[in-house]
Amino acid sequence: MFEFIRNHQRLMQFLLLLFIFPSFAFFGLEGYSRLSDGDNAVAKVAGQTITKEEWDAAQRQQLERMRQMSGGQIDPKVFDTPEARRAVLENLIEFAFFLMRSCVLVACRRPG
Repeated sequence: MFEFIRNHQRLMQFLLLLFIFPSFAFFGLEGYSRLSDGDNAVAKVAGQTITKEEWDAAQRQQLERMRQMSGGQIDPKVFDTPEARRAVLENLIEFAFFLMRSCVLVACRRPG
């Protein structure tokens, strides 16, 4: 058997390529498509996603607000703690929840 494989190396290489390449092509491409779907949600509220980009933007906005309130005398490291990041995320979740809740209430009050 090993003699057959050694004598027919090109055929064995072709068979390996025939079996291995499609599996990497199909499953590898699926992995890339999953990464590029943009499903980088850090939280979901009633089907609405909060993405990492939105979270980062909210953190930058909070830092800018604090800079304006303190006249630029604030250390940005204060807002780069896990507690501060979590507080910003919780604020985003609450805002999304209240936004969703207000849309439901407005829709309920419409006639018809």
